[in-house]
Amino acid sequence: MERQTNELLFLMLLAILAASSTLIYWFDGRGKRKSSHSPDPIPFWRRWTLRASDPSRCDCCQAEAVDNAIAQPLPAVEAWSSRESKRGRKKVVESAGHFCPNPDCNYHQNPDSNIHALASNGRHGQQAIRQWVCQACGTYVSERHDTAMSNLKKPLEDVSWTLDMLNRGTSQADTAAHHRHDPRTIRSWLKRAAAQAMRVHDAYFQNLMLGNLQLDELVGDVKGAASHKFIWTALDAVTKIVPVWHIGPRRLQDAQIVVHQLKQRLAPDCIPIFTSDQLRSYFTALTSHFGEFRQEWGRRKLVWRVSPKLLYAQLVKIRSGRRLKFAITLPIFGTRGQIRDALQALGLSGRIQTAFVERANLTLRQLIAALHRRTWSLPWSTSTFNYRLTWFFAFYHFCRPHQTLARSEINGVYFTTCTPAIAAGLTDHVWSLDEILLWRPKLVST
Repeated sequence: MERQTNELLFLMLLAILAASSTLIYWFDGRGKRKSSHSPDPIPFWRRWTLRASDPSRCDCCQAEAVDNAIAQPLPAVEAWSSRESKRGRKKVVESAGHFCPNPDCNYHQNPDSNIHALASNGRHGQQAIRQWVCQACGTYVSERHDTAMSNLKKPLEDVSWTLDMLNRGTSQADTAAHHRHDPRTIRSWLKRAAAQAMRVHDAYFQNLMLGNLQLDELVGDVKGAASHKFIWTALDAVTKIVPVWHIGPRRLQDAQIVVHQLKQRLAPDCIPIFTSDQLRSYFTALTSHFGEFRQEWGRRKLVWRVSPKLLYAQLVKIRSGRRLKFAITLPIFGTRGQIRDALQALGLSGRIQTAFVERANLTLRQLIAALHRRTWSLPWSTSTFNYRLTWFFAFYHFCRPHQTLARSEINGVYFTTCTPAIAAGLTDHVWSLDEILLWRPKLVST
């Protein structure tokens, strides 16, 4: 009798394992991909004990709810062309994009050439920099005003060449010694270039339509810091752009910051397919931002529900020391078949992976001296590290052609050399560093 009972229990256990078995892809120690029909080694009760979170868990969302400041449009003023005399020489040089910096002028910060009163006042200095004059208030302004080159006496070629070396894996000290500049000068130029690069990203990285976002963290060090710093990145597997990056510890608050910034750059109706490692903070951050409040029957208050369009999966890596033993793909939102079909619809292989963002992290280690293995070129502070990353990503997105995007067709146009910004439809040509340093926001009608 006891033997029959044991056999019955054994058969019931086999039935339960067969019903819950999933196709798991794993890798052996040599990196060879294998597959087997075996039960998931991670029990369901150990996967996600936390419930889906709402925006109250995000400090950035709470700060936005308090600060509801809306940018006021430029006041309507009469065009200067209708006020000035019709006599005299006609305007020849186009002044669109430039504006009067005088706050007491009626045309202050108005870049419309059909409205403002700017006129060319010739070129000045050894570099022949054009100068503008406001005919309404008499204020003189350089064409480099409100750019990274504002009030700099160094030639543009020297500044761009020096900053370009920082994106080739050279440290700031070696760059300063090679160009015979003071290291403080290099840091000052880098701070200017980073502020300009952030303005370019804020202007172009809006209403993005992305397909598959792979999330990962890259460890780094800051001189004098008590602990490691992590570079949080999110890379689109199709266009290879990195819409957000963040430097900080590996905590839930940092994951909330990354996902919050990402939500701001995406289009309102865009919910990409997310893949990441086994960090649980991503689950809380994604459920806090991709959803909506609903009125359900029997409840007085609105209830936060995660969007049914959200597809999210994790690649769980099982290690033995520092060696990868095998990897498990774990769907969190959506089934394995839904995620596979959605990835294949984007032209990808359909596997749940983070290979593209890990390859981008290797590019960061190769082209940024502060991220090299066993390096002495550590940044002095987190802000300096952030300047370095911001300037690199501007170079990566707009100036550096991507090899996997070469000979691609975007919107009916064939590109032999293609940058991530071109692949995302943000620009139509490969930028130079001079264009980034002299970039000015385009005219926006109000």
